[in-house]
Amino acid sequence: MLRFFFFLFLSLNLAGQSKVVDHHVHIFSPVLLDSMKNNGRKLPEGIFEVTCDSTECGNLDKIANLTSSYAVLLSATYIYSNIDSMVHNEYGLVKAENDWAYNLLGASEYEGKMKLFCGINPLKDYALQELKRCVEELNFAGVKLHLTGSGVDIFNEDHVSRLQAIANYVESNNIPILIHNNLDNYTEPSLYYKKLSRIFLENRKQMKIVFAHGGGQGGFNTKTYKFIDHALSVHDDESSNQLYFEVSGVILKQEYIGKIESNVLGELVEKHGTDHFLFGSDFPFRTSESYFKIIKEEESLSEEVLTKIAANSVFN
Repeated sequence: MLRFFFFLFLSLNLAGQSKVVDHHVHIFSPVLLDSMKNNGRKLPEGIFEVTCDSTECGNLDKIANLTSSYAVLLSATYIYSNIDSMVHNEYGLVKAENDWAYNLLGASEYEGKMKLFCGINPLKDYALQELKRCVEELNFAGVKLHLTGSGVDIFNEDHVSRLQAIANYVESNNIPILIHNNLDNYTEPSLYYKKLSRIFLENRKQMKIVFAHGGGQGGFNTKTYKFIDHALSVHDDESSNQLYFEVSGVILKQEYIGKIESNVLGELVEKHGTDHFLFGSDFPFRTSESYFKIIKEEESLSEEVLTKIAANSVFN
């Protein structure tokens, strides 16, 4: 059955009858990779399926082959805010990384298929300025907020104010926002979602929110399950606000503390429908093909359901 699925999956893509939209593809410039390496932040070897040397994670032909020609490319400029020795030139490096991403896509055959998301640390004074530049000058299609990597506390009023400023701009320009939560830092998923919804959804009419990794921080534990279930249970499908959960890094073969062994993703999809779920590989951590294989081995999703999720797009 698994072999049948992959031949079906491949034939559908080659025939153009269906497409895979990968909503979670990291790209790193050689400058950023060197900065990380020189400051002890090198991507750990043995964990990532694809090793990022100076060019591997900026080679769009290879990325298209390993993920999809329809990929959301995520700039990772918030990493600079965690490299202390770069602090005096941080914004210059952030701008250079986003310029590199813009030029990379613009010079390729994938412009119009792949989309760029501007990764920013929302706590930085330059955050809104850079987001505006990304969207209005560089034609980025969305924004990514990594709440964990940026040290965000959603119960800190200054942090909330900065997040709301980002949300205001996102809504006014009708662009999607991808959020990597720091759910594990808090006790109750429903209260966490309530706070997030006040920041990003309350009194808004056209928000497109995508929660990375199913709203968790990788893997599928009870908190992630409760977060998805609660959010979709209280979300009004008649609302003009759109709520999605992309599933990169959610289904893992290895054992970890708190892992739920049952068919958790399948249960949530059956309960809430496929429309709220998006595919993501978390490249270079995984390729699309290997992640599809893991999902099929660990979950009881049918080929029809998985193909539907794979084709869903936040841009529809």
